[in-house]
Amino acid sequence: TGDVTVNGFVESATIHAGGDIIITEGAMGKVNDSGTEYSTSLTSKGSVHVQHGQGLDINCNGNVTVGRQLAYSRINCNGKVSVGSIDKPNGNIFACTVKCQDKVSAGTLGAVSGSNLSIDFSEGFNTLLERKDTLDELLKKTKQNNNRHLERINLINSKFIPKDMQLRVDEANQLFQNENQLLDWLESKSKEMHKAKEQYQTDIQLVANKRLYPGVVVKLNNRTWRADREYDRANICFHGHQWHVEPLI
Repeated sequence: TGDVTVNGFVESATIHAGGDIIITEGAMGKVNDSGTEYSTSLTSKGSVHVQHGQGLDINCNGNVTVGRQLAYSRINCNGKVSVGSIDKPNGNIFACTVKCQDKVSAGTLGAVSGSNLSIDFSEGFNTLLERKDTLDELLKKTKQNNNRHLERINLINSKFIPKDMQLRVDEANQLFQNENQLLDWLESKSKEMHKAKEQYQTDIQLVANKRLYPGVVVKLNNRTWRADREYDRANICFHGHQWHVEPLI
């Protein structure tokens, strides 16, 4: 249920943790030819840290941090992926399939051989969009109901109310006030979701502190960028509905 720490090397193992998984040395596994089955699987409700890895299937709710190098692996995480020192990642990641929801940073992305490094940010974004659409639909219906109720309440309050009906009218006014409070809450949540959508697009990026090689592919739904040449220190970021390559200064 808690953290799992391995002081040493892991080979062809399955590890599940309710917290973080920390492997102080390397982790290694075998992968079948089609890249669908891995002999080493790391599944964590927290984050995963390995010093170096090859042939790993990593699934976690937090971040994935690798000390030196990650290759021929599959990552699915809800946070960021970092290879190298935390303050300035300078390790290598290549021949991996990554699904994550925040920045991917390393010294070198991809390899001279042009082996594919695929990074997909779509899943977290689509989950966010679904939640936003559901909230917006609920807000729209609540607004329509609220406008209708406003007309009725104003009409009732403009009439002479007999004493024996006053209690029911007071109850109706209270219900209307409650609905107004719900509407205010939904509107603030809708604004939060809009900000979260914008923030997600700002956060997703590839940072290559040394070099980025051909064969690196990054995706957000139908917006795909593929490295067709070698780049020195570069930042691949998303704005204006497009991927952009910016030099790191």
